[in-house]
Amino acid sequence: MVQSMEFDSVSFQYPEQSISLFEGVNLTFGPGWTACVGPNGGGKTTLLKLASGVLIPDSGTILHSGRCLYVPQQTEVIPAGFEEFIASYDRTACRLIGKLALERDWLYRWEALSQGERKRAQIAYSLWQESEMLAIDEPTNHLDRQAMTFILHSLSEYKGIGILVSHDRSFLQALARRTVLVHAPYIQSFDCSYEEAIKQSNMQYSAASKNYQDSSDKLRKLRSELIQRSRKASRQDSLCSKRNLDPKDHDRKAKIDGVRISGSDGKAGRLKKQLEKRYERSQSRDVKQYDALHQARLLDLNSPVAGITLSGSCYHSVTVFRCAASFLSLGPLRYLSFPPLEIQSSDHIGITGDNGLGKTTLLKYMINLLGETPVQVAYLPQEISMEESKATMERMLQLDETAKGRVISRIVQLGSDSRLFLSSGISSPGEMKKLMLALAMESETNLLVMDEPTNHLDLPSRLALEQALKGYQGAYICVSHDVAFLHQSCSTEWNLEKVDQVQSVLKILDNPLFCQDRIE
Repeated sequence: MVQSMEFDSVSFQYPEQSISLFEGVNLTFGPGWTACVGPNGGGKTTLLKLASGVLIPDSGTILHSGRCLYVPQQTEVIPAGFEEFIASYDRTACRLIGKLALERDWLYRWEALSQGERKRAQIAYSLWQESEMLAIDEPTNHLDRQAMTFILHSLSEYKGIGILVSHDRSFLQALARRTVLVHAPYIQSFDCSYEEAIKQSNMQYSAASKNYQDSSDKLRKLRSELIQRSRKASRQDSLCSKRNLDPKDHDRKAKIDGVRISGSDGKAGRLKKQLEKRYERSQSRDVKQYDALHQARLLDLNSPVAGITLSGSCYHSVTVFRCAASFLSLGPLRYLSFPPLEIQSSDHIGITGDNGLGKTTLLKYMINLLGETPVQVAYLPQEISMEESKATMERMLQLDETAKGRVISRIVQLGSDSRLFLSSGISSPGEMKKLMLALAMESETNLLVMDEPTNHLDLPSRLALEQALKGYQGAYICVSHDVAFLHQSCSTEWNLEKVDQVQSVLKILDNPLFCQDRIE
């Protein structure tokens, strides 16, 4: 088994980017799991792709031996070779299929699987291949609590070099023993757990902030002293000059000659020049302290974001949506049944339930019915394909400059780096969700529909979205496994439960408020 992976002066820039993403990166990854964390769009996925060989650096080398695998965030495409795995009955395949609760027919009904089921299949297949290095991008997205436990236990048994990108704090803390903070072009490695690394990065930011303040204070004092010495030197120069003297004022000329002979006429000027050199050195140190502060600020994940306000308005009628009791097909011999449903103009509804019970199917059914009404609906899907991402980016670029400025400002308020966002041709999934939110805010909506909105979002963005949803004036319906998030933003729960192998049902709970004991 390979002992380590070395990044030696690695630099990389996407062809469509206007700036380099990484320059001269030096990193070491050893056996066990390393958490790779940072803001959306900061370069985490690129780092994983470089480590696994999906991307080739522009310069520098990545030293390793053995097979390297990359497990992407997206789940639309069946992994190449998955058919061999799901049909295999060797000891490792059977153990993984049982441990991660996979079914042998998933290959043939991939399109009908939930995102969470696909994610379990992705990870099981990657572990079956027994590679020396495994890079996994957002493994906890889409997963219910039980599935997350399955994944955690399976990954904890991996003995190779593991690199993990995730915004799930508890998952990272339980699995990773080393941490790499990434906000391109800066990268910093910590030989400790996620929580300890976050504390250390925050302490570094506090120290850098104090150092910069001290440096700026010293620079201001030197500037003030330099101004005083410049004035003194100027006065002395004028007193020692014969330029404006009366030619017959021999006493004054004699005094000036005496001062010149003694050398005291240039004292103020020499002191001024000495102070100018000190001031230049102090300026140079101040610039370095500012650069250190800028880097520490970008790598401090405890830094709050400004947050946004979601614009919405209550529909003119009390009822926004109503449908009769019915059922929906979830694939061969499986269906979801539900009672009569109604959404009123100010309802904030959270939809909960395990993977594969039909939450996304229900949302799409409702959106299809709403398309025949005058209700203004904004929909944020669970996953965004590459084609949808390109279309969304093109939609933003076609806005007039004022509207485009508003959209970019909202993305920045959700914690993104405008420099990286504008330089990139295609945004990360987290930044694409922020962009879709920002575009939705360009017009008032009566109903906001969100499917797993916290997937891919970094923690500061999640908290900002949570606060924004509290003040949303229209109706809101959200699917999420993040019960703490729903607790903060929703007042009513629709819960999907599995009745048997064939049927799942939707229940509107008697107690409409998400209770704290349910979160725990």
